[in-house]
Amino acid sequence: MSRQKDREEFIALAAREGIPLQAAQRLMGYAATLHWLAELACSSEAADKDRVPCPAVKSQKDTDCVCHFGYHELGKHSDVARIDVQKLRTRKHVEALCKTLPRQWCVSRDEKVLYTGDDEGQCWKWLHGNQSSSVHHATTYEGYKIEQVGVTPIFGGDPRGAVLKLRVPSGKANDWGGAGICVPS
Repeated sequence: MSRQKDREEFIALAAREGIPLQAAQRLMGYAATLHWLAELACSSEAADKDRVPCPAVKSQKDTDCVCHFGYHELGKHSDVARIDVQKLRTRKHVEALCKTLPRQWCVSRDEKVLYTGDDEGQCWKWLHGNQSSSVHHATTYEGYKIEQVGVTPIFGGDPRGAVLKLRVPSGKANDWGGAGICVPS
């Protein structure tokens, strides 16, 4: 497929999932940045030589640690490649953007979305109409869940494939593994 066709397909899928156009465009920009960083990490020794202190030293948060040695005690962090810090920063921007996107109610079982609705009442009605057992029995013993879900990012590090995918409330996927919607870079 062409790059333009990939972008148009993603924007159409995103619109069906309730993702605004501006957010979809920002996600494609973040995907391009992550793709570029993944290419650098795979092919450039110079990128690995440009070292900076681990971001967890300054912020004192374990979630900011990108050391490859697993040190999570203050003062035991090593210098890391600058592109790893840029990758962490970009991933945080993507996660923050996904949290602002609209959420939907859905009925799921075994991690598979069966029905999505605008409110919780629609999901209860669907479950009641499509189950031979009681709704209480379906949710307690058969593993059905009614919950509000949003868009969740899935990050990959291989530049040969999609470095950013989105798990959407409807469960739609256009990647080979069925994990989510690929964001073109």
